[in-house]
Amino acid sequence: MSVRPDPRLARTRARALTAAYDLLIERGFGQVTMDEVSDRSGVAKSTLYRHWETRDDLLRDAFTELALSGIAEGSGLEDALMRYASAFAEGLGEVWGRAAASLAVAALDDPEQRRAQQVFVRGYHADLVTLVQTAVDRGEIPPPGAIDEVVDRLVGALFYRYLFVAGPLEREFVEREVRHAMSQLGPLRQSDA
Repeated sequence: MSVRPDPRLARTRARALTAAYDLLIERGFGQVTMDEVSDRSGVAKSTLYRHWETRDDLLRDAFTELALSGIAEGSGLEDALMRYASAFAEGLGEVWGRAAASLAVAALDDPEQRRAQQVFVRGYHADLVTLVQTAVDRGEIPPPGAIDEVVDRLVGALFYRYLFVAGPLEREFVEREVRHAMSQLGPLRQSDA
């Protein structure tokens, strides 16, 4: 007998994530509290802590699920990486790009902000590693030796361009970085089609 998920839990989670994301954009990472998320969402603080152990966990999920929503694995690794990198680049050009930049600056001097930054970095890193590992599991690519470096270079190139070149992240730039990441991951295996 399978247990159906309670739709109320999904609605509660969605309200909390939306409130956290809105507060994150309005105030920046260091200014959002669980009390404020509870007040804005109408979700009890105890319920928030049942879903997320820490404020940083909640903010990371809000940032990921709402800022980068709609990322699908696509039909293959290159398509999945392109979708992810495109959404990431698009997000950098929007309000949450400023929030990410403010977190990076705040993390330089504030240990609490550094911990929050590490939560976000680990999350995005894990998202991309999962995409690559899925491709390995499907036999699309051989197991890469330096997956961490490839992930760091792809996301790093996008952040660098956003923060220091201060120009738009054009599609051509994103495509070039994804192709470069693909070349570092190794040759695509031919499907048995």
